[in-house]
Amino acid sequence: MARSTSRGSRQQQLLSGVLDALHQTPDLHGVFEIAFPILTQIVPADQGALCVSNPALAGGYDWATLGFSVDWFSAYPDMAPHDFVRRAVAGRPNLVLSDAEMVARADLEVNMMYRRSIEVGMPIEQVMSVMLAGDSDWHAGINLYRGRRRPFSERERAALQQLAPLFARAVRKCKVLADVSRRGTLLESILAHQGFEAVVMASGSAEVDRTAGAAEIFGRWFASAEMDRGGLPTPLRFLLEETIHRDERPVGPLSPWTREGAGGARLEVTILPLLDAPYRTVWTILLREVQRQERR
Repeated sequence: MARSTSRGSRQQQLLSGVLDALHQTPDLHGVFEIAFPILTQIVPADQGALCVSNPALAGGYDWATLGFSVDWFSAYPDMAPHDFVRRAVAGRPNLVLSDAEMVARADLEVNMMYRRSIEVGMPIEQVMSVMLAGDSDWHAGINLYRGRRRPFSERERAALQQLAPLFARAVRKCKVLADVSRRGTLLESILAHQGFEAVVMASGSAEVDRTAGAAEIFGRWFASAEMDRGGLPTPLRFLLEETIHRDERPVGPLSPWTREGAGGARLEVTILPLLDAPYRTVWTILLREVQRQERR
């Protein structure tokens, strides 16, 4: 009994470690790189892959892999029609499946993907996978591979099933932040031309991105004692939180917050809530220094 309790406690610690790893980086490849070594202490595997649908790429997926001795997925567009894993998990989304549920052993051994794995010296003898069904515009998958004939156990399947929703949330977060950041890059030159700097927030505490000159403006207009650990002035942090709490589904910008400076200069701060997708809002803190002659 004591040994069983110890094993359960150890697994809970590892599960907590995976959860912590999934929150450490907004990058999909970074998420997998940090989480996979912990995951394989719970579910031993020789290789792992996290894929996220991306119609802009050949083969339709962006791959994050670990443990592969060859660039296995560079040839995925050719292998895709023979991908028995994707075919199986797509029919049962969010459910962890083992290779025995995907394909008969005789069919596996004549499958193109399996035969190629033998040719390149990286045999795929056992597979466990789950398709993470996200929003309507994306889906993702976690694949774990073993190079020897050692089937994944029911306990290991249950562990991956428990972790699947956590990976799905991490992928969703990474995609939201990446989309916002990408749009922010395109808008940065426009903002700079109009005399604005900006900080983009996914919530009251999670910063997505900021333009290059935002920190300089903070340095000119706020004392060091006013800056919080996240690099945002406390008055603006309070303003943002107040704005979020006041209006959960905003439709436009609110009146600017201002601070007067020497020589008639003024800092204007506008919090612009943007509906990034249904029921998902990001917040842009727009900063603009106004000189006396600009006032109307």
